[in-house]
Amino acid sequence: MKLSITAAWVAAAFVVSILWCPSARAQSEGGTDLAETHFKAASAYYNQGKYQKALEEFNEAYRLMPLPEITFNIAQCHERLGDLEKAIETYKKYIEEKPDAKDVQAVKDKIASLEERLEATGIIVKVSEEGATIFIDDTEVATSPVEGLIKVAAGSHTLKVEKEGFKTYTMNFSVVAGLSQSADVVLTAESKGTGEGEGEGGGAKEEPPKKGAMAGYIAGYSISGALLLGGVVTGALALVNVNKYNDNTDSNFDHKAKTLALVTDVLIPVGVAGVVITSIILGVKKPWKARESKKVSLVPCIAPGSGGLLLRGSF
Repeated sequence: MKLSITAAWVAAAFVVSILWCPSARAQSEGGTDLAETHFKAASAYYNQGKYQKALEEFNEAYRLMPLPEITFNIAQCHERLGDLEKAIETYKKYIEEKPDAKDVQAVKDKIASLEERLEATGIIVKVSEEGATIFIDDTEVATSPVEGLIKVAAGSHTLKVEKEGFKTYTMNFSVVAGLSQSADVVLTAESKGTGEGEGEGGGAKEEPPKKGAMAGYIAGYSISGALLLGGVVTGALALVNVNKYNDNTDSNFDHKAKTLALVTDVLIPVGVAGVVITSIILGVKKPWKARESKKVSLVPCIAPGSGGLLLRGSF
């Protein structure tokens, strides 16, 4: 950021201010030096983009040496920080302090541009239901449907929408100076036992479970149960044949017992595996729960822009 006037001019301005300005006459030479130190620090912070630090240093320099050029720089800082109202106020103060300045018209144009940006700062809210009450930062501002922009200051805010019979919708949003946000709000009908739906991004909309969602799990348990039951039956028959073989020493009973035991060894592990796998899938999917969907959009809209003026003053 370049400086607009020479160090010699500002030094002269300081001398004149000491002679003619009552508040400046009260400052000692040490105070003038201190004002110069704060001014230089502020200029350095400004050029680094550290506008809050620059604002603090310019304010201190102005307190020690109230020059219009410092007022202008304070306005610049407010503008860069997005505080348009304060910037407008301070630019007007600069014109009052120096009505014969060569750049008065440019500053007036700047003020007009900032006022346009200030008018364009806000949020456009579209609500799915008519007659809903809209709150910004817990202050009632409108009732849906809303035409046009709801004006808010630059920064972070909370939007809340309420209507009897519907869940309360809340969301957080931020607005940049000179820009607007657009939010589409979908209200969800309230059901018994439900509370307030909150969260950045909007209220939750429940969807009922799909019909037949449990059919596959029921089939899995049924087949697995049948396999387990079959394994129990074949195991019992194998024991019966073993006993008959022991009583009669008939090789046919021995053959049947071994075959039934082999079938049992297959059916029971497969049935157990089926139950375990079905239970795991059921626990993960939870088909009995209602699913939630969220809908919201925040769309930044560009408003009339701005352009900065140069810093005033130098040491």
